Amino acid sequence: MISKILFISPLFDGSTSLMRLNALRSILTPTCIIETIDTQKIIDSHNRVSRFLAYKYKLGPISYTINNKIKKKVSNENYDLIWIEKGVLIYPNVVKTLKKCTKRLIHFTPDPAFYFHKSMKFINSLKFYDLLVTTKSFEMNSYLSYIDKKKLVLVSQAYSKHIHYIKKEFKERKPNLVFIGHHESNRSLVLQKLIDNNIKVTLSGRGWSSFVKRNLGNELFHFSGEKVYGQDYVETLNNHCFSIGFLSEWIPEKHTTRTFEIPACGCLLFTPRNEEIESFFSDQEVVFYDNHTDLIQKIKYYQSHLEEAALKVNLCTEKLNLGKFTHQSTVQKVLDNIL
Repeated sequence: MISKILFISPLFDGSTSLMRLNALRSILTPTCIIETIDTQKIIDSHNRVSRFLAYKYKLGPISYTINNKIKKKVSNENYDLIWIEKGVLIYPNVVKTLKKCTKRLIHFTPDPAFYFHKSMKFINSLKFYDLLVTTKSFEMNSYLSYIDKKKLVLVSQAYSKHIHYIKKEFKERKPNLVFIGHHESNRSLVLQKLIDNNIKVTLSGRGWSSFVKRNLGNELFHFSGEKVYGQDYVETLNNHCFSIGFLSEWIPEKHTTRTFEIPACGCLLFTPRNEEIESFFSDQEVVFYDNHTDLIQKIKYYQSHLEEAALKVNLCTEKLNLGKFTHQSTVQKVLDNIL
């Protein structure tokens, strides 16, 4: 029986951490009290230099403030469960203290913990957690070099059924392609190839200034701005028939939140082919591509066969409606591992 939880995480609007917190609330309340420490609020209250030190080096005033906040919060308190997300700034001795005032201590991160977000504070704290949850299959061996496999759980990324859903029928959408995400050189190359082959592209995200300048005035290109979050993100997907689920080349990732959010919003998903995504969806539900030439051909095909594209979207929607890839199902899987 879980009656009292402390949830420590960045909880800004649109964050998957907030979506998991809300999923936890929907599963356990009203019989469970869930208290929170919003680490994002602490981060935002500091200046630019402090934020740089925290993000780049995992140290500085922000880390100090977060750890002080945690210690004050748990002083003379006991919890049935403490759930930490992205705990890269928490000192090992503070994690050890948390372990003493809870029956179960969990860490969850949808981020790569041994690549860009690597933190010795986190690595030196691994031994204190009862359960560590990751979405990165390529990092399993890294975790297992520090902990027993019984303490490690792999889950997929997920979407929120309360946020990511179909608002507009497929036939009412623009038969164009949209991508929402940060710039990477390969993404820039592929999107330019699409535009050069007369495919209309809507784009938003950070780091695209050079790309935008290069395509300024091109009627095949529209830039929606750097920040398209929350309902704007959902509305943008709902206005288009097609979207690409790019995988990052900065890390060896196999799928992302976009893998589920795009089809959940009724877009036909175009995605690189790999064994992980093939375990989620079939060729009848999404469109796999092998290279940019293959992608161009398939986009043009489905632009000319919208009814066939709509059928794939419907089949994918049926798959998603089974509930396997929601944040609620993910949270329930974690709880099942500790109850």
